[in-house]
Amino acid sequence: MPIIWDKTFSVGIESIDSQHKKLIAIFNELNAALQDGSSFDKMDVIFSKIVDYTIEHFAYEEELFDKYNYPDTENHKRKHQYIIDEIEVMKKKDPNKSIVSLELVTFLRKWLQKHILRSDKAYSAFLIKKGVV
Repeated sequence: MPIIWDKTFSVGIESIDSQHKKLIAIFNELNAALQDGSSFDKMDVIFSKIVDYTIEHFAYEEELFDKYNYPDTENHKRKHQYIIDEIEVMKKKDPNKSIVSLELVTFLRKWLQKHILRSDKAYSAFLIKKGVV
């Protein structure tokens, strides 16, 4: 099931909303490949793309947190690290290296929705007050 972007996902910061839209688009691409029974190689490429972009997105957020002294920086960074660690655990669970599974896609969907709608919305007002757009 794809994730459909709507205004409830917006954190009010265009640069971050744009990154979230891209993450959702990559997730939807991965979800579609799984549903279509695409080859492992194709799904692996898409999965690598979402992992790489997630790491890039987290680094961007953390740079803003550090630059503007966001008071909950350490907690948010721990959440980021937890996501990366969980993805690594899932990758290692499959001895056949077919890392794209329904379990993984479900995890990514829940993470994207929860992280954007809760964790990221928690910092948006702070950064907006600092002039981040």
